[in-house]
Amino acid sequence: DTIRDVGVHGWLTASEVMTHSSNIGLIKLALSLERGDFYESLRSFGFGTRSGIGLPAESAGLLRPAQEWSERSLETISIGQEVSVTAVQLVQAFGAIANGGTLMAPRVIAEVRDADGQLLQRTRPQAVRRVVSPTTSGVLRSMLRRAVREGTGRNAAIPGVEVAGKTGTAQRALAGGGGYAEDEYVSSFVGFLPATQQPRYLCLV
Repeated sequence: DTIRDVGVHGWLTASEVMTHSSNIGLIKLALSLERGDFYESLRSFGFGTRSGIGLPAESAGLLRPAQEWSERSLETISIGQEVSVTAVQLVQAFGAIANGGTLMAPRVIAEVRDADGQLLQRTRPQAVRRVVSPTTSGVLRSMLRRAVREGTGRNAAIPGVEVAGKTGTAQRALAGGGGYAEDEYVSSFVGFLPATQQPRYLCLV
């Protein structure tokens, strides 16, 4: 299959690739990576493994080991094919970008109190691991801010507040693993704010 972008962009910087959601640009960037390193980075961000959030029947998503990849897997995985992720995984990964590079354990319950309102248990934030440096996190945050200001995420812009985020458009997989539907998509947006300070809110739609 031929990989195309929705529009014609010409030469793009890495930041512009993110801004315009360029499949071609992402693939070119991915081809500069070793497949093993790319796989380990995806795993480090929490993809392909359960988050441990404590909800029943949590899915690990789909991320096959690098040794099982085809000749085209590096390219297709870079644009979101051959891989599936859960909402919790996506929020957890973007949370790491938002907070300076540390992957945090997701939690559903903040605290437990008895019938009299006495505190029995409080769930405290728990760091899992560092996935990128604070410098890299800052660069990514800047790219994601630009994607909202100038790119595919413009509908998420809020006057007076700096929002950072990324749109996603995935072809719907056909039943039985027989490829992808031509005209059926799953659209998403994940973002956080305020993007220029310590972010307080992160949302996935």
